[in-house]
Amino acid sequence: MLALLASAALLAGMGSSVRMGERSPAFGLVADAWLGESVRVEAGWDAAHKLETGDGWSARGAADWRTGPLTLGAGYTHRQTSAWSKDVWWARAGMQSGPLWLLASIAPDSRNMEARVEARLRLRHRRAIVEPRAWVGWHSTAEEMGGYAYGLAILVGVAR
Repeated sequence: MLALLASAALLAGMGSSVRMGERSPAFGLVADAWLGESVRVEAGWDAAHKLETGDGWSARGAADWRTGPLTLGAGYTHRQTSAWSKDVWWARAGMQSGPLWLLASIAPDSRNMEARVEARLRLRHRRAIVEPRAWVGWHSTAEEMGGYAYGLAILVGVAR
């Protein structure tokens, strides 16, 4: 299995969102790895408390398959608060060119009808990584909150 591991990274940072019903900023952790040249897996956790309950966290995982610059994949998110929890499956498609990855995700079975587009820019110098991320999304209550949801994050970490 280690022979297949082409690269791996561990990142931590802060993110902020608007119209997601979350307190900002929030701390997050992300780990990802390329298995060979075509399979990417990632896992993440963040401490974004929901405004309605004052607590909460989320965990997520995903796997993507790359052919040329295109990626196709699936993901899963678990959102937990003291009052409720939610599990969502995502379909993902993206395009990667060098350090830039554009990723679109949709949760077809979500009760909140969630969808988002994200840009990730992975800047690497030797083993050090800085990765800014920006996204725009939509969910069924975003319009009640004033329009599309969006967010920014900055992650730093190390890579193998």
